[in-house]
Parts: sequence; structure tokens; C-alpha cells
Amino acid sequence: MRTAPVPEPFATHNGHSGLRPVHGLVFARTASAGATVNEIAAHLGVTKQSAAAIVETLENQGYVTRGPRPTDRRARLVQLTGRGRAVTRLAARSAADVAADLERDIGHDAMATVIGALQ
Repeated sequence: MRTAPVPEPFATHNGHSGLRPVHGLVFARTASAGATVNEIAAHLGVTKQSAAAIVETLENQGYVTRGPRPTDRRARLVQLTGRGRAVTRLAARSAADVAADLERDIGHDAMATVIGALQ
């Protein structure tokens, strides 16, 4: 799966070059309790092999770890590392900043309409 890189001002300025939008989807899926590669594949709508390659990239960059799932030792659980949690918090702050800027530009009522349309 090829995706565009995360915009450079976010990625490079914040020390997280090499991230792609699909990585954010993996972070979101694994943030609370972790997920298996199969669960990540289903979340992304890709093959298990594609999801495993994405997870391997993130693991090599220090964003996730893989270990045994406590309830099923045969399954490998993908979980965020401290670095993964840090970039997730940074992305959430950046998204909130963009939303605030947009609301200032278009007004509260228009923003409420946009949010309603997206939900």
C-alpha cells in the first residue's frame, strides 16, 4: 500500500520523519489495548501481509512493539511504545490546532455544519 507522506512541517519539525497517514491509522487501532496484525489488517482493509509490513516498519522506527497477547500466548500483540504514544499526542494536538484555525476562519456555525457533515 502506497500512501503520501505526512506533511513535512509536522513530521520533520517534530522529529518524526518517515511517517505516512496509514501509520496514524495503526496508531489509532493500537492506542488503547493493542491489536494483532490480523485486527490491524481488518481495520485498514488490507491483507495480513501488508499489515505485517506496515507494523514491521513502525517497529523498526521504534513506534510499536510486538509481544505475546496475555489472553492468547500464540497471538502477537502490537502495542505503542512511548515514542508511539508521543507522536499520537502530537498528532492530536496538531489536529486540534487545525480545527481551531478553521473555526476562526469560517465561524462557529459553519464549523458545526462541517463537523455534522463529517459524522
